[in-house]
Amino acid sequence: MTNQKVFIGNANFSTFGIDETLEWMRSAIEIKRNKFYAAITNIHVMVLIDRDPQLARIVDNAEVCFCDSVSIVKLGLRNRRQVPLCYGPDYFLRCCEYGVALSWRHYFVGGGEGVANQLVNNLRDRYPGIDIAGTFVPPFRDMTNKEDEDMIYEINVAKPDIVWVGLGAGKQDKWIDTHKSKINATWFSGIGAAFDFISGNTKRAPVFWQKLGLGWLYRFAFEPKRLLIRNIEGLNLLLKFHFNYRKNMK
Repeated sequence: MTNQKVFIGNANFSTFGIDETLEWMRSAIEIKRNKFYAAITNIHVMVLIDRDPQLARIVDNAEVCFCDSVSIVKLGLRNRRQVPLCYGPDYFLRCCEYGVALSWRHYFVGGGEGVANQLVNNLRDRYPGIDIAGTFVPPFRDMTNKEDEDMIYEINVAKPDIVWVGLGAGKQDKWIDTHKSKINATWFSGIGAAFDFISGNTKRAPVFWQKLGLGWLYRFAFEPKRLLIRNIEGLNLLLKFHFNYRKNMK
């Protein structure tokens, strides 16, 4: 599949959507010769990219970079660059559903105490027959070299096709960049809050709010202290991109 991307703000986004990606995944998992990384990028990730050259390089090298923000889609349209909107949890659930008939094996890294187990239970209820290879919940501290080696061994023994990583924006992408070459899986993706949404640990915005591009506001209403600074930073970055666009048009 041709890896077509367009540059918006400070990141290169894929011009294809979930359906095309699922076909790419199917072919890749059947062959099992290469490894692929799909990034889920929203305004918060773009804020982190703006500060962190290492993260910027990692996301730029992703085989797939989904646009997880209506604001980014609109920013692209102002620059005459069109990308599809793809929310991380929707992509994740479509993969789980699509992969049942293909016997895709899923492995989950991340989630707080009990989150991974509830995630697995909910997925099995939702998609009977889904093949879940295992879960690993890292400690809330830096792992020792021995712990890291044991984790890699445990994942490889489970023989997953896809490794889903829910360690938070930026951190999960760096985890994939560090571990992808050591893990015998085909597809890697960081899906952040999807672990919490699908496990039921955090309430996701209703579809109506999502279509209006106000999912962030819905979440803010429930977690104002945690999300206040993040939302302000995101708004400032969007204003910066829009200002630069207007300046370049003159």
